[in-house]
Amino acid sequence: SRVDTGLQLVENSATTMGEIRVALDESLQSVGLIATALQQQRAASEQVAQNVEQVAQIVEENSAAQGGIVQAIRALQGMSERLQGVMRRFSF
Repeated sequence: SRVDTGLQLVENSATTMGEIRVALDESLQSVGLIATALQQQRAASEQVAQNVEQVAQIVEENSAAQGGIVQAIRALQGMSERLQGVMRRFSF
């Protein structure tokens, strides 16, 4: 009777160990999927950071170009004023 009870306990333990192994395998698969997802998110984050950096550089270049345009407009205004002065001399 005790041997039968012992055998039953061993069989129950084996079944439980099998269930634990299946649960561990599923956990390992889940961890692998999470790791893959994290790698993909990291790559996407790096791409976003690069894009933000490129946009910042473009904004900086546009700002510098606008400064040059403002200087050119001021120079044209100065030339226009001088030209108007010259034209006034000829119109008298």
